[in-house]
Amino acid sequence: MSRRHGIGMMAACVPDDRRNSPIYILVPEESVFMARFLEMEERLLHSLYYYHLETLAPHAADIVRGAYESWGEIQEKMPPLACWQELSNPAGVCRGAARAGYKLYGPDGNRLVSLHAVQVGTEHIRRLEACRDLLDETADGPGGPLAQALEEISEHDENAVHHFRRTVDVMRFPVPSLLLAPLRRAAPAGPVLEIDLNEAQQAAYLSYSDRVALTLSSGDDFAYAMHRALYT
Repeated sequence: MSRRHGIGMMAACVPDDRRNSPIYILVPEESVFMARFLEMEERLLHSLYYYHLETLAPHAADIVRGAYESWGEIQEKMPPLACWQELSNPAGVCRGAARAGYKLYGPDGNRLVSLHAVQVGTEHIRRLEACRDLLDETADGPGGPLAQALEEISEHDENAVHHFRRTVDVMRFPVPSLLLAPLRRAAPAGPVLEIDLNEAQQAAYLSYSDRVALTLSSGDDFAYAMHRALYT
């Protein structure tokens, strides 16, 4: 789609040295990242929390518990857009009323995948990072309760830990400063219903989305090409 005038689940963080200060993540209005974000809970955290938590060492249990709670807090911050609610609630039970977002355009008037700036607590991202690091260490270390739990989970989804790691990595990408200011005012969180990118902003948009698609594709050239095509 194009127009005459032209400025979901990818995400990224604005660096901030203050420990408990809020940060922004960018969430795309397309299904690939959102599916990966939901799989963090559905395929991994839910199982570890409800079925294996009591068997884990206290330190590991605390990290898993913190990651599970923080994932829920971040999900609650996601804009209640219909396309995401269909993914997270296939039975049609939505978290509040779904609302329309905004439309994003390039300088040539082409419609782009909208990005939403979502403010979350720094500590929530840190907890997900701690869980990512714990899972990586467990995968490389000797067997134990957590390793046994991950082995059971891998019988149903062998890529659960891998996808969790890459999704957390995406959530730590720096937010392009050229994009953050206009996106913070976009609907449904803000009043702006249409945003037109200029040439510099589009370059930042394409560079950012390329990095996200490359990370989530896990080295699969076809998956990368298909995901990347959503943003061009």
